[in-house]
Amino acid sequence: MLKRWINRFHYLSFDVAIGVFIQALAIQKFTKFIFSQDYFILLSLTTLTIYWLDRLLDVRKIKEGQLYSEKHRFYKKNEKILWFICIVTMIFLGVKGLFFANQEVKKLGIIGGICVTFYLFIHHFFKGEPCLIFFKELMIALTYSLILWILPLLNQFYWINFLSFLCLFCNALLNLWIISVMDYELDCKLGVHSFAQYSQAIKAIQLGFWLTLMLILWLMTAEFCWGSIYLGMLLVHAILFWRREVFFHRIELELIFWMPIFYLIL
Repeated sequence: MLKRWINRFHYLSFDVAIGVFIQALAIQKFTKFIFSQDYFILLSLTTLTIYWLDRLLDVRKIKEGQLYSEKHRFYKKNEKILWFICIVTMIFLGVKGLFFANQEVKKLGIIGGICVTFYLFIHHFFKGEPCLIFFKELMIALTYSLILWILPLLNQFYWINFLSFLCLFCNALLNLWIISVMDYELDCKLGVHSFAQYSQAIKAIQLGFWLTLMLILWLMTAEFCWGSIYLGMLLVHAILFWRREVFFHRIELELIFWMPIFYLIL
């Protein structure tokens, strides 16, 4: 029973939305840049909607006999209600973002909307194209990091903020690459080209770990406490990557982005 509810919590990406919310609170504390209430509301709901829409578009292209994962079966079973919720949420986000949010959030929403639309179109229209083997993970990690960091960076472009953005981007990219490796067999069954099918994927992840570590150590020389949060995220990524087989491995990978909560309570 507990496993089923945890899985549903994860399938609906509530763990991702909470992680984004915690990240935003931590960035606000670190940069002293005050995000508006509108930003926090729209950020969490937009994150959920993007994940729901991406998965709903995925299952529409999968035949009944190819539903190899529990997540696919969950979305296929609840497809109609999830489409309804998704459409209602998108309408709310559009009206709220365009007419009832401040100018900064409105501009961010437009930029983010363009990026997400571009990603969904390319990923789903050209799904399976070998030339796009790096596109999915790079685009998601970049969009995730920019939505959280672009307003503080535009407000005052400090090098330490940009370095923090890079550390978050690298952690997000490693997270997605590791998930790709874990989903290797599933992607092969679905006939979908993925990063893990690239022959040097493991070496690329290992190189990514070292590059991220160097950036984090540089950040720690300036802000030890803040940099330690990113170091903790990297270390947990490394542990989960080398363990590979874990009971709730996907959930544990998402919970890594809850780690800035320790910065909030210090």
